[in-house]
Parts: sequence; C-alpha cells; structure tokens
Amino acid sequence: MAELKNKNLTTSRLCFAVAMVSFVMLSLQMVMMRILSYTHGHHLAYVVISVALLGIGAAGSILAAVKRFAPGFFEKLFIPSILCCALSMALMHVPARPLLASIEVDLLHLDYMQWVRLTGMGLIVFFPFLFGASALTIAFAVHSESIGRLYAANLAGSALGALAGLSALTFLLPEQIIPVLSLVTLTAVLFRRPKPYVIIACILTLLIVCFTRVELPRSMYKSISYALQLPDATHEGPFPNHRGRLEIVSAPALRHAPDLSLRYSGVVPSPPHVFIDGDTAGVLLASDEPGNKILAETPRALPFVTGSVQDVLIVSPDGTAMVNLALSHNTRVTVVEPHSRYASLLESKLVDLSVPVIQTEPRLFAGHRYLSRTFDLAVFPDQGRFGGPTGLQTLGENYLFTVESFQSFFNHLGSAGRIAVTVWLDEPLRHAPRMFDLVAQSLRVSGVQEPSEHIMIMRGWGSLTITAGRKAISTEDIDSAVRFAKEKGFDLIWPENHQTHTHHTGAAADLELFMDGIFGSNRDEFIHKTRFNVQTPTDNRPFFYQFIRPGDRGDDLAQLSISERGLLFLRAVLILLALAVAVLVFGPLLFLPARRSISLFTILYFSGIGAGFMIYEIALIQKFILILGDPATSAAVVITALLCGMSIGSRISVRISLKPIQLALIPVLAIILPALLPLVFNLLLPIMIALPTGLRIVIPALMAGLPAIGLGIPFPVGIRRLASQAPDHIPWACGIDGAMAVLAAPAAGWLALLFGFNRIIILAVLFYLVAAFSALKKN
Repeated sequence: MAELKNKNLTTSRLCFAVAMVSFVMLSLQMVMMRILSYTHGHHLAYVVISVALLGIGAAGSILAAVKRFAPGFFEKLFIPSILCCALSMALMHVPARPLLASIEVDLLHLDYMQWVRLTGMGLIVFFPFLFGASALTIAFAVHSESIGRLYAANLAGSALGALAGLSALTFLLPEQIIPVLSLVTLTAVLFRRPKPYVIIACILTLLIVCFTRVELPRSMYKSISYALQLPDATHEGPFPNHRGRLEIVSAPALRHAPDLSLRYSGVVPSPPHVFIDGDTAGVLLASDEPGNKILAETPRALPFVTGSVQDVLIVSPDGTAMVNLALSHNTRVTVVEPHSRYASLLESKLVDLSVPVIQTEPRLFAGHRYLSRTFDLAVFPDQGRFGGPTGLQTLGENYLFTVESFQSFFNHLGSAGRIAVTVWLDEPLRHAPRMFDLVAQSLRVSGVQEPSEHIMIMRGWGSLTITAGRKAISTEDIDSAVRFAKEKGFDLIWPENHQTHTHHTGAAADLELFMDGIFGSNRDEFIHKTRFNVQTPTDNRPFFYQFIRPGDRGDDLAQLSISERGLLFLRAVLILLALAVAVLVFGPLLFLPARRSISLFTILYFSGIGAGFMIYEIALIQKFILILGDPATSAAVVITALLCGMSIGSRISVRISLKPIQLALIPVLAIILPALLPLVFNLLLPIMIALPTGLRIVIPALMAGLPAIGLGIPFPVGIRRLASQAPDHIPWACGIDGAMAVLAAPAAGWLALLFGFNRIIILAVLFYLVAAFSALKKN
C-alpha cells in the first residue's frame, strides 16, 4: 500500500481518517442548520451555512498557495488540521453565544453593526469546515494515485454523517451534539502512534467537552421570547426532534382567542402554548376547561354551521382547540400531525376523547389511495403567519398548500365533502388572494367548471375562513352562514350575490377585487397584472410564502414582510459569496505556474461538476419530500443515497483512462440517468406514496443511489488528470468544487422560485456539459 511521505500510514488507515472527517463535517452542517434556525430563523441558518461551506473552497485555495511556496510544509499540516477542526468545534460556543444573542437579522438594513456581527458568526462556523476540508484536500493531493479509494471514503463518511446527524437530532438537542462531534473528529488521528502534542490536544478537547454546558440564546423576536416574559410563566422542555425542538409555556396572561368575535362576553382560556423552534405551534386546550369551544366564536366555525358534518379530518392542527370545536358538533374526528413529539403530546391529551392521532405527513396520508373511509370535512392549518419553514426549507416551500395536495384531499371527501382553511389578512393583501386562487384552481382540476359557485368565504376582524367542495353551495347553507355572521358580527363576503360588509370595511374593496378577478373568466390576465405574485403553488413551484416578482423594487419592496425581506437578503449575500469565491478560490490562478489550457480545464471542469451536482441534489431533495414526508428526512436519505452511489462510482473510476474523448464523455454519461430520474419519479409517485414506510424509504434511496454511481466518477478522474499534468492544481480544484457547490445551493433555490424545480434540473445538465467541453482540450 502507498504511504504519505514521512508518515507510516497505509492507504486503508488514511481512508478511515478521511471517512471520519467527512462524517463529522456533514453531521455538523445539519446540526448547525438546526441551531441557527432555532436562535434566529431559517434565513440566518442558510446564510451562515453557506459561508461555512465556503471554508471547503477556501481550504483548497490556501493549500494551493502553501504547496506552491512551502512544499515541504504541505503534508505536515494533515494531523494539525484534524486537531484544529476538533478544537474549533469544542470552543465554538465561547465566541458564538454573545454573537447569537446580539444578532438581529431584521435590523440588517438599519444597523451596519449587524453585518459585522453576522460576519463574525460566519467566521466562527467557517473554521471547523476550513480545517476539516484542509485535511481532506491534503489527503487527496499527496495520495492522488489512490484518489478513487480516498474519494469513495470521503463520500461514504459523508453519507453516514447525514444519517447520523438526522438520527442524533431526534434524541439530542443540537448544542449537545457538537461536543460529541469534536470528540469523534479525534478518532481520525488514531491511525498512528500519537505524538505528545496530539495527546495534549486530545486531552484539552476532552476537558472542554466534559466541563462545558451550552445554552442557546434566541432572538427576542421569537414568539417564545415574548411568552416567557409574561408574569408567572412556566416552561417545559426543550424536547429534541429533527423537525425542531418542542417547548411548552404556560402563563395566566397567555390566552388563546384568534380573531374572536367582538360580541363574545364569555371566558377567554389561557391554555399551555406549544412552540417549535421558538415559534408558536398551537395550544393544549383541555376539553373540560372553561372556554374550550372558543373557536366557535371565530370564523373557523363556518364549515360546522353549514351543511352536514359527521366525519372530520384535521390536518396539522394548531393544538387541540379545533378538535374541541369539531367534537362539540358530535362529529368523529381524525388528527394527522407530522411532528412525532407533537403527535405524542396530542395523543396523550385526546386519548380520553377517542380521537386517533396519526403521526405522518399529511401529503402521505392524503396520497394513500386505499383509505377505508371518506370524510365530510378536511380542516387545514391557519395560514398567513410570516416566516415560513426552517432549515433546508429556506425559501418557504409548503407542499401541503399546492394544487396537487388539495386535489388529493378532495379525493378522500364524500360527494358533499368540503375543505376549510383560515387565512390571516395582511396589508397589502397577498396570502388571501393566493389561497383564493389555490382553492379555485384545485376545484377546476377536480372537474368543477364554475368554482365560484362552490366556495364560501366568511371574514372576521383579522382573518377569513374559506370552505369549498365539489358540490355547489346550497341556498340553505348560505342562509345558515348569514345567520351565523349576523350573530357573531362577521361578514359573509362570498358568494358574490350574498356579500355583506356590515361589520368590517377595511380592505373590503381589495378583497372584492381579488375575488372577482380570480373567480372570473379573465383569471390569467388578472393574476399577471397583480402587484405581487399570488399565482397558485404547485408541486413543481411550491413557494407558498414568497410573493416577489422578478425585478420588484422601490415601493413594492417597501411593503414586503420580514420573510420576503429575508429572500432579498439571501440574494444580496449570494452576491457577496460570489465575490468571496472569486477572491479566495479563483485568485490563486495568478500564482499557479501552469499552462493556460490546464488552468481553463481546472476552472471549467470542477466548476461544472460542483455546481451541477449541488443543483441536482437540491432538486432531488425537493422531489423526494413528497415521498419521505419532511425536508430533514428527505435531505438525509437523498444525500446518503447519492453519496453511497457516488462512492461506488469513485472506486470504479480507477479503471478509466485519461484520453480527452473519454474525459469528455464521462460528465455527459454521468448526468443522463440522474436527469431522467425526476420523470420516472413523477410517474411512480402515486404508487410509492401508498407503500409501507420501510419500502417508501428503501425504494427512493435505490432510485437516487443507483443513477448516482456515474456521478461519482468525474471528480476522481479529473484529479488523476491534474496529478499527471499539474499536481499543484489539485488543492485548487478541490476548492473550486466545494465553492461552486456553495454558490449553487442558494442560486438553485432562487431559480426554482422563478422557474420551478423541473427546469433547474436542465441547468444541472448544462453545467455537466460545460465540464465535458473543458475535457476535450488536449494536453
């Protein structure tokens, strides 16, 4: 076996070290995303992780300079890089905690110091990735003759890291996992007899981990921060989960009265409130508590006072309040809740009421074609609270609110069955018009010719409730709704011929304008002319929380919500990341004494495969959410499957020669099968959703992993070509591959917002074609 110079290392032991470092780096990415989502929200998580991944690219560039000017020092940095990676993780909390406590993303456009703090936070996360990537780059460069095995170990370790990160988040809080990861990193140096400084560094790291207790600060703008400031507030938790930590806060002043009728004079309950990642997720309103039927005094009662409701499906409920309302009308209730901790909590509260709580994703439940019964009513969670999802879902995708989703729920309703959803009113109106269009388009797809005759909308002072079904609204239903509205002080604003604006006049004209335009015959033209993009979300473009049109600026941007400002913030940071990549990654071109043809090959080839793979990975993660249920699980399964498949491809790559025509064909052949996968996925989706849980994980993993075998070949083959013609370019090539992935991740999300995930797969193919073109250049 080959050895690193001046080191008694076999290739197998080096592969172990590479695998362990890769394992930690992937796990750390997932954990940091969850930490930053909790402390400040998904936009900050996305930005800091992008900056951290820049460390992978910067490591290659820095090491390229080291190898150029201090070649004898280059390989000696391998062990120190691993130790620095472990120590920087163990000490990360010391400088990070005061920065996390003082950063406020919402003030970035007002206070330049917020940019300074954010940059400091980025540097803190940057260093573990920089040191870890440095170790990997040194191994690839010094041991380039075994790049196939090393890159396979890198991919296999990363694949296990993705699964381990997800699994650990189910049982441990993110801040508890990072110290463990720092210790795991140290195992990468156990392949040799430790030197004294290695032993000292290991002992120091162990002491730091053992005597450190980390408590995360959170933004003062988080809902739970307000709740904990109330008098006599009590706190339970946090309870870990990969979908977000769950906490419960109780306080006498913490009441639940969403859009309550101003004519109500009864008891307003103050039940325990549930928070997930610091954001409000519902209430635990006991069935025997005074005011337990408080939602009967809100527009949410509309579907229960019109028509006959016997069997109710409540999807992702905001606690138990809606369940109490449904049970008060002598209905049979079924609850579907995707968060496992929350589902267990609800089940414990509802067990005496004989209400089954099904822990699964609503789309998976609705996509099952073999349900034994139909429902009279499907109630969806409230919409219109700004912020959207967290973690990987940084652009606010919501696959529950798409045309395909609503259509699948319509398929499980009886002939007179209806759906119901409540939307909070914003200014200018955005959420309500998009929901109007979503409901109308879903009815059209389900075979309804005139959706306006099948929709009823009731408005309170701050929200409105929409109910719709494939059966037209009857005169009796309208009369019941009118009586209920008059009694409670609400307004029935649709059907058109029965509109009343007796109680609430604010935004009435705008609501009428949107309803007439969306439900009318010129819907397409009307949607095109609206100020914000309120077009119907689909599974291809499920961006429910973003309303920006390309080119929006000036007065329009001044009206944006915090969530939408975050999207503009991401766009600005993408530009800054591009500048950083240009300086840290492409800058070393000035110092590398290689022929222009080789420099061009290094840039184009590794940019193409780096950006192309990341774009493809993001699109595939989004597609597989529909089968695997939630973003975290989809990311873990897809990343693991892709990396395992690529690991096999990397081992195969040693048999491929380096002729230009073969180098050019490799990226083309590598992307053909992966590019066809989404088409196959769309055809098999209805079948796969109905599969048992185990098969629903195994089959998608095989679908993603087998075509990915080809994706693992281009990188090691490209490294082998550089090893034979320009060895100094190997660290730089590793940096380019990582840096382009950093840029491709936010860019892919932004482009998908504009064009949909199906089209960005074409972009991934184009990047691989760029790599193929660069390989045609002869020596």
